[in-house]
Amino acid sequence: MRYNTLNDIRAVPLVAKCLVVLRLIGATISWVFLWGLTTVVVELVIVEAVSLGPRFGTMTTVVAPLVALPIATRLALIKPRRASRSDDWVKRHPRKAALIYIAFITASVLMTGVAMSPRIIEHRSRGGDAEAALQSFVPVYEAGVDPAKVERTLAEFERARSHLADKWQVPDTSPPISLYLFRDIRAYKAYMATFGREWSGGYATCLNDGATIGVPLEDASNVFEESTASRTPLHEMVHATWCQSLGQSSYRSIPRWFHEGMAQWYENQGWRRFPDRAMNRWTVWIDRGNLLSATEFCGYTLGGSRVEIKFLYGTSWQFIRSLESGHGIQSLNAVVEDVGAGKSFDDGLRDRFGGSCSELYTSWSQSL
Repeated sequence: MRYNTLNDIRAVPLVAKCLVVLRLIGATISWVFLWGLTTVVVELVIVEAVSLGPRFGTMTTVVAPLVALPIATRLALIKPRRASRSDDWVKRHPRKAALIYIAFITASVLMTGVAMSPRIIEHRSRGGDAEAALQSFVPVYEAGVDPAKVERTLAEFERARSHLADKWQVPDTSPPISLYLFRDIRAYKAYMATFGREWSGGYATCLNDGATIGVPLEDASNVFEESTASRTPLHEMVHATWCQSLGQSSYRSIPRWFHEGMAQWYENQGWRRFPDRAMNRWTVWIDRGNLLSATEFCGYTLGGSRVEIKFLYGTSWQFIRSLESGHGIQSLNAVVEDVGAGKSFDDGLRDRFGGSCSELYTSWSQSL
């Protein structure tokens, strides 16, 4: 029943008036919910595309809600068609309906295949990657562990090594990387608890005789799964590759913020990293009042609670991303090459980015 005038509404019983009011309230609540949901989606897209800086706050707090406003309104005005009409059409044109269904299913299968083909190819080449890994890694693990998990882990590290091979030159004389594979995440955390770092997903150390990496064995068994351990190889291989290409002394001259920021930048380039990238950016921006001072950040080594370290790692990542967005990842990679060529890290950073860590970080943090 429709009420076009005020007299129409006055003429109906009180119960009907209440139902009209409830319907209006329900429609308003539905629109507000739809607008909020659309805003979140738009913000995630913006957060992914815009690095932390002066534009970030404006884009997420002003632009996203405004963009979501007409989208939500348009969606709210869409009225579903009656199911009976579509049912009648299918009954009258069964052959056309069958062709449409077949075309839709075929297109869906083709699109899924195109999207998944790189992962399927990687999955099938796992055995070859694991065998190739034995040339660059010396795996160490307990007797009786699942051979399939060892193979998966070795394959992941070989792919990570291959991905980084063209970023920094590793001498042919570099010793293989010692790769300690723990039976599971529980065994790994028990070991790392002795160092107060049971929250970490893996570790890498640089010694005189080469790099050492420790991780739990990979648990994901197919291309649709991704465990925590599968995120670790690229991160730890950044550290190990620098150790191999620079040597222990030069490796340790690079500050912790650059180590961890670069490792996270490469780690989070994966196909399923979008939510993590967006949420980390939000976290740093929202909690920007607790950022470390330039002296504390640039001179950070190790220590602090898990929450503090996680926030500092996230800050390092976003600071690296801001440098990358302005100068390109090649400039950041080149700083490492400069250190390998005998230049100090501070001089390399100043030559490539026009300032010291303290100057660049202060400018970035104030822009938030």
